[in-house]
Amino acid sequence: MKTTTHKNIADAIKRYREEIGLHQRDLGIAIGFKPDLAQTRISAYENGRRSPGKKTLEKIASVLKRKPEDFYGSTSHPLLKCESTMTIETEDEVMLKTLKSIGIENSEDLNALIKEFVFLKTTEGETITNVSKLIIQKMKTKKQAGFPVDKTT
Repeated sequence: MKTTTHKNIADAIKRYREEIGLHQRDLGIAIGFKPDLAQTRISAYENGRRSPGKKTLEKIASVLKRKPEDFYGSTSHPLLKCESTMTIETEDEVMLKTLKSIGIENSEDLNALIKEFVFLKTTEGETITNVSKLIIQKMKTKKQAGFPVDKTT
């Protein structure tokens, strides 16, 4: 679900980019995205499918000759006056919190999860969502029981 602030950022990126006549791909390249991903990433920001992190938003603001706070909408809103309340949780941050909540604390644990996922054979009718839930439950159970998570399967 898109928050008002998230929508403000998405709309502002598009508006400011169009004001200076810059294409999505050109903006993406200017802030450091690879040319083959540049247009897709900026499009995702403008359509609200992704939210840029603070550093990315600062780069976008710089290229578009704006201040980062210009992207948050009206600064008369009391929550937008303090920088610490202007934090937007990116998809990556949400994913990291989710992983930590199930005991995935480091890259070794994440690699084990990925290996479990890659080698798990799905049966007819199982969806990727069900497979993911099975893997996560298996790893939670192992961790809760005090067994080491097998890093080879």
